[in-house]
Amino acid sequence: MDCPDHPDEKFGPAGKQLLAPSGGTYGYDLMFKTTLLRFFDCQLLEQIQQSYRQITGRLIPTRTLCDLSKKTLVRIELIHDKSGPRIKNVLDEQGGYILMLDSTFEDEPPFLFMAMDGISGIILDRDYVPSESEDNIVATLERIKTKYGLPLAVVRDGSDGLIKAISHVFPGIPQVSCQYHVLKNVGKALFVDLYAELVSTMEKLRVVPAIARLCRSLEPAIESMPDRNRKCAQILYEKTLPPLAVEELLPLVTYAIGSWLLKTKSKAEKMPYPFELPYLEFFKGSEKALPMTHRFVSNLGGAFRQYKPINELETLLKRVVNDETIVRQVNLLKRLSEVFHQIRRILRLPQGTDLLKNAPTWNQQTTSDVRSSLASFLDKLEATISTLDREGERRKRCEKVIAMLRKEFDGLFVPNPIVIRNDKPTEIALPRTNNLLERTFWKILRVLTRLKSRKRVKQGLHLYGRSIAILLNLKNSAYIRSVYPDGIVNIPICPTTS
Repeated sequence: MDCPDHPDEKFGPAGKQLLAPSGGTYGYDLMFKTTLLRFFDCQLLEQIQQSYRQITGRLIPTRTLCDLSKKTLVRIELIHDKSGPRIKNVLDEQGGYILMLDSTFEDEPPFLFMAMDGISGIILDRDYVPSESEDNIVATLERIKTKYGLPLAVVRDGSDGLIKAISHVFPGIPQVSCQYHVLKNVGKALFVDLYAELVSTMEKLRVVPAIARLCRSLEPAIESMPDRNRKCAQILYEKTLPPLAVEELLPLVTYAIGSWLLKTKSKAEKMPYPFELPYLEFFKGSEKALPMTHRFVSNLGGAFRQYKPINELETLLKRVVNDETIVRQVNLLKRLSEVFHQIRRILRLPQGTDLLKNAPTWNQQTTSDVRSSLASFLDKLEATISTLDREGERRKRCEKVIAMLRKEFDGLFVPNPIVIRNDKPTEIALPRTNNLLERTFWKILRVLTRLKSRKRVKQGLHLYGRSIAILLNLKNSAYIRSVYPDGIVNIPICPTTS
C-alpha cells in the first residue's frame, strides 16, 4: 500500500508512534479497524470510506479498503496459526480442552470443517474439505493434536468418516454423540417420506392459502374494533361470544379461528424439521377448530348460517379433517411423534426447546439417571412393537430408531471428566451437543448474507468462511488475552506524518 508520490504521508493514530508494514501507507490500526467494520459490523465499503473521510478529511478508495480488509484477514489467520503455544496455555490453565467438530454441508464442496474448544469457546482450527471422509479429516486432527495435545473428549455428529478419523488420531479418547444430531436423525428415521406425503396432500387441497385469504378479507372489518385481541382470546380460550352486535361478531369469530390456525402452523415453523411438523400441528388445530366453529354456527342459528365467510371456514376445515388420506397419514404421524417427543423428554430436551440455544449440562448422577431411563424406554418400545405387523410402517420405523439409539448409546452418556484446577479435582460438565459450534456456523452465514446477499452466500463461504471463523475469536476475551496481550488498536484514525 505504498504511495510513491507521497512517501511521507501515512495513515495511523494521531499523536502516537505509527505502526505500519514496511513501506506501507496505512497503519495496522486502520487495517484492523477496516476488517472489523467490514466483517464484524458488516458495513459496506462505501460506509467505511465515508466514516474515515469524516475523521481524516481524506478519501481512501473503496478498492484500497477492500484490499486492506482481505490482507488483514490473512494476517489474523497467520497470527492464529503461529500462536499455538499461547492458546495451549489457556487450555492447560482450564485443565484441558473438549474438542467439538462439525462441518457445514452446502450443496457442493468444499465444505468448511471447524474445530472448537467446548470450554473456552475458542475456534482452534478450520479447513476446507471435499467431504467428511476419514482421509480428509485426519490431517486437520493431527494438526490439532500436535498443537494442543490430547483432548478430554471429542463431541461429534454421527458421520462414519469422522468417527473413524477420531478413533485413528485420538485412540481411547471418549467420543460424545451430539444429541442435536442424534435427535435429528431419529426424527428423520421416524418421519421420512411420511411427513412429505402429508405436506403434498395438504398443499393440493390449498386450505392454508384459502384461510389466509379469508383472514385478509376480514381485517378491514375488525381492525378498528377496540380490544380486538382480548375478544379473540375470549372466543378461542373461554369459548364464549363477547357482547357485540351480530354484524361485528360475525367477522370477529371467523377471523379469530382462522388467524389462530395460521399462527399454530407458523409457530411450528420456527423450529426446523423434524423437531416440529407444521402441517401436523395445523391438522391438530383444525380438529379443535371445527367443533368450535360448528357450535358457534349452531348457537346463533340463521345469522351465522347466512354469513358466507364462516361457512367457508367450516367447509375448509371439514375438507382437512374428513380427508381419508390425511387422516391415515396423521394417525401414523401422531404415534411416531409420541415416540420422538418421549425421547426428547428423556434426554431433558422438551418440546419447544431451541436446541441450538439451549444445551443440557449433566452432572454424573443426572447422566446415570438419563441413561437408565432411555434404556428402559427402548426395552418397552421394543416389546410394544413386537406385537405389530412385521411389515407395518410403524414397526419398521421404530426398529430403525431403536438400532440407531443403541449404536449411539455409549456416546450419549460419556461420564464427565475430572481435571485438576488450583490443585483441586474439578468435574467438567461435558457439552452434550455441538450447539456452540452450530451457532458459530450461523454467525458466519449471517455475516456473509449481509456482505454478499443471500444468493452469493456459497461463494462468500468458499472465499471468506475459513478466515471469518478465526476472526470470530476476536470476540473471545480469553483468546484476546492470550494471542493479543497488548490488545488490538481500535481508536479514531487520523492522518499523520511518519
